[in-house]
This record gives sequence, C-alpha cells and structure tokens, in this order.
Amino acid sequence: MAAIVIEGIKIRKILQEDKEEFLAMSTDFYDSEAVLYNVSQEKHLAAFKELMGSSVFIECFIIESIDGIIGYGLINNTYCREAGGPVIWIEEVYVKPAYRGNGIGEYFLKWLEENSPVARYRLEVEPENTEVKSLYRKIGYISFPYVQMIKE
Repeated sequence: MAAIVIEGIKIRKILQEDKEEFLAMSTDFYDSEAVLYNVSQEKHLAAFKELMGSSVFIECFIIESIDGIIGYGLINNTYCREAGGPVIWIEEVYVKPAYRGNGIGEYFLKWLEENSPVARYRLEVEPENTEVKSLYRKIGYISFPYVQMIKE
C-alpha cells in the first residue's frame, strides 16, 4: 500500500524510526478514557516489535500532516465466515489532542476502506464514549449484538 497525500494528510506504514513517537502515542491512548484497561510498557514494546517483523496479523499506519506525526491507526487482519471473507479489526485509531475534532479519525477510516477493501470492518468502542460512537455511526458502522469474552 503506497503512502498517499490528500488535503495535507499523509498516511503511510509505520517505520522503525517512528518507534519513540508511536510508543508515546500508544501509551497516551491506553492512558485515556477510550479504553477500559491500561497496557504495560512491555506490551507496547512487544506490539512494536511485531509491527516491525510481520504484517500478516497486525499493521500500523502513521498519520502525518505538515506539522509531523499527528496520529496512527492499528489494525488486525483476520477471516470471518459470518462476513464471508477477510475482516479488518480496527484495533486503535489515535489522533493527538491538538488535532482532534478536525475529521482526521474519519479520514483515516475512509482511507482504510478505500485502500483495503474487505468483507467487513470491525471495531470496538468503550460504552460511554458517545462522541466516537456517533462518528462511527455517521460513517456507516452499526452496533454488533455479540458480547465479547476474553481469557488470558
């Protein structure tokens, strides 16, 4: 997937030299109200190592403006029989606070759909994050009736 520049925003795959910036943004994301649980620094580092090794399951895209890096989107690739094909699980969309409210998150999601067509796009949102839920609904996402369960 080639980097693109539209309306002053460039989206490209993460590079090794993005490590410190990515770790700072990722830490901020997991320290925010956007998630239910914090993530240890070891898990941030493990994710970055995986991103540098393979893009089979996990990919990260850096969002840049003329000011430099302003955010990122992290996705997981999977297959779903219910969807009838490949699915992109949008794991994280992060925009730095100074750039929020300018349509950058929406731009990233639309860019992803245009550049990575799959049977389904899936994401999760913290239940009380009504502003983000409104954005997702506005661009066509619907609530999924399943309840998630995990085992670690």
